[in-house]
Amino acid sequence: MINENSYKPEVQEDPDKKMAEELALLIRDNKFTSDQIREAYGKLCGISENDKQDPAVEKIFFKMHEMSEKGFPLNRFAELISAKQEIENAVPRYNKLITDLNISSREKDMLLAIVEKKKMGEIECIIDGEVFASIKILKADKPVNEMAEDLIEMIGKIMEKIPQGEKYGFMFTAK
Repeated sequence: MINENSYKPEVQEDPDKKMAEELALLIRDNKFTSDQIREAYGKLCGISENDKQDPAVEKIFFKMHEMSEKGFPLNRFAELISAKQEIENAVPRYNKLITDLNISSREKDMLLAIVEKKKMGEIECIIDGEVFASIKILKADKPVNEMAEDLIEMIGKIMEKIPQGEKYGFMFTAK
């Protein structure tokens, strides 16, 4: 007899996702660069022309090789490289986003300093003297590139919601 209340369907964990997370942790914990990951990927694909033995590249290569032997798709490595490169380029992209905003130079300097100095506090977007949206930066323990990436996403979402032609400004209160 089957007790309907005790039946729990078996949930299959995606092995590719688990392997990708393991590689991401290896990359993060060892502070590997996208160039090192790309070189290991080239070696895995047999297209690397670099004869130097970089221990970091070797470590990544061995992990990638292990993963590909278990069926991990090669194109997923390219996605991981691209994501890592996006994070590495986050500060220049953040700086461009802020300098392109239609706000005063004082506001731009203030927003740029948040990432530059890893400040904690609250950013407020003001429209017609009212707070339109806010971003709370509770911890500054992330690497600066990750902080910049998060702020790009959050400020981008705010900018999408501001009605076209509306005058806006930013304030920051340090905590």
